Amino acid sequence: MKSPLKKITSLIEIPLNKLIEISVAWWRFNRWLARYESDRSLVVARNISHKLEELLKECHIEIIDIENKVYDPGLAVEIIDIIEDPDLIECDGIIDETITPIIMFQGTVLKQGQIVLRRRPGKQS
Repeated sequence: MKSPLKKITSLIEIPLNKLIEISVAWWRFNRWLARYESDRSLVVARNISHKLEELLKECHIEIIDIENKVYDPGLAVEIIDIIEDPDLIECDGIIDETITPIIMFQGTVLKQGQIVLRRRPGKQS
């Protein structure tokens, strides 16, 4: 006989917009946590982050942080700001900062990322 708790928990569904919010929150939390990598007092926080990451993977959610990558106009991102950099000569642009990551579900974009782009002066995005 199934326990009542198993029956209830098997019926719980998470709305997609909430799953997206959880994904972004986990990404921000994980970035913050990375700044304190050597702090042993954050063991519980790292464990929470790991559990959330497992949950997102089980839900087939992929979080794509594209910071410091070469900019591609075909990326699913919104450019929030542009930094003109005359020293940038190797490519058209670099993603200087990820404000919000790209959230994907089985290859489909659920939420566009938001970025700060570093590019050569005079170059159009």
